[in-house]
Amino acid sequence: MGQYFKAIILDYKTKKPQIVFEPNNWSTGSKLMEHSWMRNNMIQYVECLLEEKPRYLVWAGDYADAEDGSDSNLYDMCSRQTLSISPQDFVSRWLDLRSDNKYLINYTKKEFVNKKRITNNPNQEVTRWRIHPLSLLTAEGNGSGGGDYYGCCEDEVGIWARDLIGVARRKTEIPAGFTEYVTNFYED
Repeated sequence: MGQYFKAIILDYKTKKPQIVFEPNNWSTGSKLMEHSWMRNNMIQYVECLLEEKPRYLVWAGDYADAEDGSDSNLYDMCSRQTLSISPQDFVSRWLDLRSDNKYLINYTKKEFVNKKRITNNPNQEVTRWRIHPLSLLTAEGNGSGGGDYYGCCEDEVGIWARDLIGVARRKTEIPAGFTEYVTNFYED
């Protein structure tokens, strides 16, 4: 069976779900690789929130492990709460999407990813279907179901999960001392 994912922003203090992005509300598939593309609207809107201020982020899968001291995982915990953000909440931010943030910043690990370095499978000619690294780097539960990511750099999936993540348009916005994390997800 296929595993479904939600993008979840966690509260700064409690680390409990604060804002949830449900892919079905964004007219995109719920499986990780159905919405993990550079020009996917949902991912771009998550970036809008991260541009405002860094936030703790996780892409939670419904097959992920249960939370400590609970019978439920983070995905299921969100199903019982009314935290969902829909496209209508972002109508006024549409112009921000055209700016195309270039850098993903991990404040927890003091790293950044330059999205302009993300290419495609070197064996393919079409480059418009580049995989967005944000959803994969922050995913929990990958590898447990259909529609998950299986490809190059698969061992890097989830290494930024629940970290404090932000985005920037210019390299000068990245704090001094942060190192570039180079990755290139692609499926064969």
